[in-house]
Amino acid sequence: GGATISNLTLEGPSGCNAGIAKKIVSSSDDATVSLKDITLKGTLSDSGNVGMIVADIGDDVSLTLTNVDVNMTVESSGGNAGGIAGSVGKDFQVTSTGSTIAGTVKGQAAAGGYFGTVTGSYTWDRSSTTLADGVSVVGNGGYNGQFAGKLCKARKGDTVFTVKNSGDITLEAKVSGTGTSGGLFGVCEAGTKLEIEN
Repeated sequence: GGATISNLTLEGPSGCNAGIAKKIVSSSDDATVSLKDITLKGTLSDSGNVGMIVADIGDDVSLTLTNVDVNMTVESSGGNAGGIAGSVGKDFQVTSTGSTIAGTVKGQAAAGGYFGTVTGSYTWDRSSTTLADGVSVVGNGGYNGQFAGKLCKARKGDTVFTVKNSGDITLEAKVSGTGTSGGLFGVCEAGTKLEIEN
């Protein structure tokens, strides 16, 4: 199952927590949401989770971005904030073709160029999604990273963050503000693992 959203230009007003949707959840193991030919700009702010595209993404969801141009400022005064989503669940995947995520992310609990928090295992395929180097991450006392603010352990099973097709990884992190900051993640919870494949 899944859905496709296409041919939109939106400017987000303050007081909203996402450019496209508040939450995406899956009722199956292979739900795919496709965004195509979309432009998002403006400013979003909320006290909960905030994302330039989606505030919260649940487990087992795949997000496909095709010709999506995002340039926004998003801010959470009490939750997590990210360039794609404020938080994502286990086994979430994103692929990107001809798309750009840029702007500024400001988060209270966690802030990341792509995600505020990532819960459970995640595979980052660098051949389809590069680092969010067009996003400036500004922390406000929480966890801050260029990819995600925080890697959280899943309730069940292993939590492994895998980097595929890594090649030479150069991190030019644009992370500032207060809290615990890192080039890829602000923090990885105990029990999580990072694996880099060539």
